[in-house]
Amino acid sequence: MRLKVEGLKADFEVEIEGLDIEGLEEIEGLEIEGELILELIVPAITKAISEIVSKRVEKKIELPEVEIKELEFPNRIREVVIGNTEKGTRRYSVKVGGKGSIFEIGYAIALDVFDTKIKLPKAVRDAYGDLLNDPVEQAKAIEEKKMADLIAFHIISIDVENKEPKEAVKSLKRLLDEVGMPVVVGGCGDVKKDVALFREVVKVCKDEGIVLNSATLESGEEIGKLAKESGNAVISWVQLDINQQKQLNRIIAKHTREIIMDTTTAGLGYGTEYSFTTMERIRLAGLKGDEDLAYPIMTAGSNAWGCREAWMKDTTLDETTWGDRAFRGPIWEIGTSLVSILAGADLVLNLHPKSAECLKKLREEFA
Repeated sequence: MRLKVEGLKADFEVEIEGLDIEGLEEIEGLEIEGELILELIVPAITKAISEIVSKRVEKKIELPEVEIKELEFPNRIREVVIGNTEKGTRRYSVKVGGKGSIFEIGYAIALDVFDTKIKLPKAVRDAYGDLLNDPVEQAKAIEEKKMADLIAFHIISIDVENKEPKEAVKSLKRLLDEVGMPVVVGGCGDVKKDVALFREVVKVCKDEGIVLNSATLESGEEIGKLAKESGNAVISWVQLDINQQKQLNRIIAKHTREIIMDTTTAGLGYGTEYSFTTMERIRLAGLKGDEDLAYPIMTAGSNAWGCREAWMKDTTLDETTWGDRAFRGPIWEIGTSLVSILAGADLVLNLHPKSAECLKKLREEFA
């Protein structure tokens, strides 16, 4: 008899000999029209096949035993502590890195806060509301509601408003006074402006255990010195290039080994495969003994908001809709973050609080 199974991802037919069809008409969704047509859910099909097999097979097949060996690595990833509770004013510390296997999944979550108002996706604006009018109040809400483990404070007013660094760091000083969470302090992305900014940042963050985000090949020497002299850590950033990552890490390591690598994160569907394969290769190299790469990895899941699928208005594509942006954006960010986490990321930066909330729940499942 021929069984034709329809309605699954791929229709298929199988030949079964010796099946007694008496009484099969009573099965819901079963029709007999020339050939037997089944439109049953997977469990029902599995049950039917197993009953046939149990009748037809007289001798049980014994599977060979397979020995599964646990992978062991000769090296561990360096642990970096963010937030100084002894010399500084941070209420608690967060540890990133310290892993000894590619199967260890653990990460800290930071939420992005900007020192001046910028154009943000509607979903993010709706999530924070009036809190976006005051970055310190936004950070306080994140702390009070335990939305994340850290604050990623981006001082972009030095570029957007052309503020002088001494003036711009006043908001950071206020944040440190009113918020006790560990902090990652970012600049605007202009190397010269960021170096000038970090010279002022370390003056107000002496021994706070913050992370300077970030040092490049051009600025690594000076920012490495600033981090060492002020008792802070530094993010080492290159664009998806392992050799350049090693080179920059060596430059910074002459001054401090409190390094977290930002290997660059591309949004889901926009080059993510380059991101996570680079992270995997770096993590494996570090575990195998390459000390130049044995540092924690940071991923900016927030880069997912650069993908049009995360923020575009709903539209029709192939007779389907893209879905509500209020959910689509955070889902895109979660997906981007999760891919990096599974590749070894130790610190995750997110923009939407719902993304951070979901990743916190996933972290509990991984534990």
